[in-house]
Amino acid sequence: MPRKKGAEKEAAVTVPEGGFVDVLAHMSETRKKLYFAIFLVVIVFIIGAYAYEKVEGWNLVTAVYFMSSTMTTVGYGDVTPQTETGRILTIFFMWIGVSLGLYLLYTISEFREKEVDDHLKRLMGRLDTQRKKIRL
Repeated sequence: MPRKKGAEKEAAVTVPEGGFVDVLAHMSETRKKLYFAIFLVVIVFIIGAYAYEKVEGWNLVTAVYFMSSTMTTVGYGDVTPQTETGRILTIFFMWIGVSLGLYLLYTISEFREKEVDDHLKRLMGRLDTQRKKIRL
């Protein structure tokens, strides 16, 4: 059965139990940041591939290949933009790709650090419980 969020307001939003909003509400901030970073990388990748398809006239595989080599800073050089607009796009996606890549790496490390900290806290709690049992 759906529940009302903000029931005290007249224009309440109806959200189904277990819906997307509930999932977000129970998600840690670091996990939200991680998913957001992944989302940004995927969106920029899709937009870039689409832009190169239209501007350079490349097929989807070539556009995806070029975006992969550009965003990962590999840059094989076997596929290059031939138009001025394509070159400007490449400059833009180089900077955005590196920035988003670094942001993604940062959020992954932050997420992993939080997981390790939480695990250590649980472990210390168990050890403390065992220590108290031994003293009794």
